[in-house]
Parts: sequence; structure tokens; C-alpha cells
Amino acid sequence: VLAAVDLAEPNPAQLSVAAALASLARQPLVVMTVADDQTTDETAERQLREWSDPLATDVAHHIVVRRGGIADEIHRAAVAEPAGLVVMGLRGPGHGIPGEIATAVLRSKDALVLAVPPS
Repeated sequence: VLAAVDLAEPNPAQLSVAAALASLARQPLVVMTVADDQTTDETAERQLREWSDPLATDVAHHIVVRRGGIADEIHRAAVAEPAGLVVMGLRGPGHGIPGEIATAVLRSKDALVLAVPPS
């Protein structure tokens, strides 16, 4: 299970759902982001750990920080991990088109994509 997190739009429900599904499936949880040019890898990793470490899960999880086109890098991470499920947060109002990136990932990856609305 791959949770693709947008650092600019935290979605606690997304991580909770991803952790619960990974636990139910007894599969590892990968928490990843595609960092922008202003965010260091260390800062991105620290933020992802802060959000994911408190999750009550009995499965291992690890952090991945990538750079590049968002949908392309989520796809590449899903293939590299290998993830059969990608859990993404939908953008909130006024932050682009909700579901745009999730749709692009769905088109490029032979996996399920679950889009979780903002809390």
C-alpha cells in the first residue's frame, strides 16, 4: 500500500485509511511524497515521519521522497515498491482540479487508486 502525500495539503484521513488497509491486508505501508524545489529531502522526510509514525498499525512502513512530475513519480514509486494500491488525498476547494493527479496515476499504473477527500 502506497500513501502518496501532498505536503502542502495534509489529509490525516488519507494516512489513517492507508494504514488501516495495509494492516488488513498484512502488507507494508509506504508513505511517499513528491517534494517541490523549496523543500529539502530531509524536511520532507521529517514531515512524513511526523504524520505517519503515530499511526496505530501493525505493519512496517517506510518513507520515500521523490522529485519530478507528481503523477509520474507516484507511478514510479508504486512500481518500485511494488504497490497494488495507491491511496491519495483529493485537493481541497481552490487548489486545482480535485482528482486530477489521482486520475493521471490511475491511467499510468496497473493498481487500484483510492482518493480520499479532504477532512
